[in-house]
Amino acid sequence: MKRAFAQKKVNVAFALVGLLGFVGSSSAFATQSFSSIVALGTTDGYTYQNVAGIDNTNLDAFSVMESTSGNAPAGYMGADGRLYGPTSGLCEDGGWVYNNAATNQEEGHTTFGSYCGTGNYYSYGYTRAYNGNGYNTKGTDKSPYLPFP
Repeated sequence: MKRAFAQKKVNVAFALVGLLGFVGSSSAFATQSFSSIVALGTTDGYTYQNVAGIDNTNLDAFSVMESTSGNAPAGYMGADGRLYGPTSGLCEDGGWVYNNAATNQEEGHTTFGSYCGTGNYYSYGYTRAYNGNGYNTKGTDKSPYLPFP
């Protein structure tokens, strides 16, 4: 169920960022912020973009890889969501996940751990595109900071 909710949230993020060029907030009242979309170009016949986001209501940081040229085959897209703190650097790393079926989007998530402390956090992750002989790995842009409890 969390996956379906997150997928809807990220689809909205791509739509908003695409329309506005950038969506994000460092306000204490914001519950989500997103990095700008990074166009990654074409790899093995598919054109990709990525984005990072953070949601302090669900204590979630994520990275998303999207094919803008239709569904990519299983295993063509990977994402690794990471959460960073203001003084501690990398706080959580969700690890790599890959699309297990033909789709146009793959998400990598990580959840805020209580040992990370309180303060302002941001998301910065990585995505991968299959190139026919391995993967091309690219970073996302950094999301704006949001406070975590």
